[in-house]
Amino acid sequence: MLMHAYAPHLKPARGSLAEHYSRWGLFSCVEVDSSTYAIPSIATVRSWCAQVPSGFVFHFKAYGLFCGQSVPLNALPRAVRELPSMSTVGAGKGAGTGGVRVSGKSISSEGLAACWQRFNLVCLEVQQQEKMGMVIFQFQVVPA
Repeated sequence: MLMHAYAPHLKPARGSLAEHYSRWGLFSCVEVDSSTYAIPSIATVRSWCAQVPSGFVFHFKAYGLFCGQSVPLNALPRAVRELPSMSTVGAGKGAGTGGVRVSGKSISSEGLAACWQRFNLVCLEVQQQEKMGMVIFQFQVVPA
């Protein structure tokens, strides 16, 4: 049986759910789960911040690469994929198809540092907008 997270008469017609829930006063924060899979752009987080009222905060999940998870090669920021030190990552493994996954151990230290810098810049932008909550590091437990 399909359950809805909100009553049908409150269903947003357009806009983001964060905007909808903040407007109705249902929530004062949201967890950004998508940041686990890809680091959002500065323009995206500026847009999110502009859509919500004062006092609303965004809690970001840390980028999966920082929590021991692998991510699709094409989910790395373009600037990271284009680093000279990244030229051999995924080579011969179907790079460009989206099927290649990389981990923090398989990319260059320069690439990993660039991912951290990009993630930090996004968080700083949200903090400067006075809408930054917590960064949640979710580590996956893999049975031995």
